[in-house]
Amino acid sequence: MERFLRHPRMLAGLQFGGYSLFFVVALVVCLPWTFPSRQLRNFVARQARLQGYPLHMDDIRLRGLGSVRIDGLRLTLPGKPGEPGEGGAIGPELPEVELKIDVVRAKVSILPLIFGGKVDVQFDLEAGDGRLVDGRLVKKGDVIDFEIGQVDALALADLGIGRRALGPQTMVLGDLDGKIGGKAQVHYGGSTEDLTGVVDLELADAVLKSPELSMMGGFKLTDLGVGTLTLKVKMGLKQNIAALAAQRGAEKATVLHIETLQAEGDELQLVTEETSHILIPPGKGGFKQATIQLHFAFQFQDSPKKKAADAKAAADKAEVASDAPVDDRAKWTKVLSMAGSRLKPFERNGFIGIGCTGPLFRPQCKPELPMVTTGTKAAGGARPEGAPGPA
Repeated sequence: MERFLRHPRMLAGLQFGGYSLFFVVALVVCLPWTFPSRQLRNFVARQARLQGYPLHMDDIRLRGLGSVRIDGLRLTLPGKPGEPGEGGAIGPELPEVELKIDVVRAKVSILPLIFGGKVDVQFDLEAGDGRLVDGRLVKKGDVIDFEIGQVDALALADLGIGRRALGPQTMVLGDLDGKIGGKAQVHYGGSTEDLTGVVDLELADAVLKSPELSMMGGFKLTDLGVGTLTLKVKMGLKQNIAALAAQRGAEKATVLHIETLQAEGDELQLVTEETSHILIPPGKGGFKQATIQLHFAFQFQDSPKKKAADAKAAADKAEVASDAPVDDRAKWTKVLSMAGSRLKPFERNGFIGIGCTGPLFRPQCKPELPMVTTGTKAAGGARPEGAPGPA
């Protein structure tokens, strides 16, 4: 054994291995101590600012090889002016918001990145009392796999993006709050023709605060208790989704099937028609050529809690001076009654139907008779009474 260990080749191998091991250990131990955190933080912030997205990080630290922790991430999402809509009317502007994430933990697989050009990043996020865990992004060439293992009680208020949650297409401005939960898994094989996955999310205790209807000159409304908002989207080829077999579009087209978009609250009931979807035709156009077919029915109602609050407010008002501040915001039910004559032809059993069709990024939304075939608590059955099936 001693003779074997004294062999020149063995001695050279042990020497090389020893040097290599020492280098790796020294790198792992020393790199976190000497890592230029401040310089990297400033570099990343400068690059983000050049792209038009001001960014701030309280701290960034390296942990071992390929692991990093970021504290106090703040990313400004700039606002956008309103765009011309139907008839030349200017739509609502998109407000500027600041995305806030308290902690980001990420780990990059070094060897696949160096030797295979494969990006493999695992990440977790924390904001307030909520968190996102088991996130993963894998990219090699044009192929991308994205997964979110679990989102748990991630509040829109803590993230700071509630005012951007609805988007200008809804023509409703306001600050949406609630706690996000759910998971997602998406595979992109280099083109939209190889796009598959499932997104399953829920917004619990959802409330729309300080809403305004931009189509009525900024008409102010009372806060709306949305309740639990559920969204489930399945992605794949149209020919592989049974619910869309009879819908228009090439069989090889990719669809984002909106299986569920539903709100169940004391003040709002909303449910989508079961064939609602986004269709991406075959070819190189991608989402630029996509169209949307979204049909839903909704009903507003005064909750017992709101009725009690209104009664108390009326009693308090009678006891104070006439010049006391008054809440001049209108109820959602009042707005519907004001527009009753125009919406009556599109109402069944208290539900009003809305259809959004056309190009994905410029859809036309108009009232229609409800086409819903799935039920709500308010409907108390398979569909609102008398509602027709899908066309």
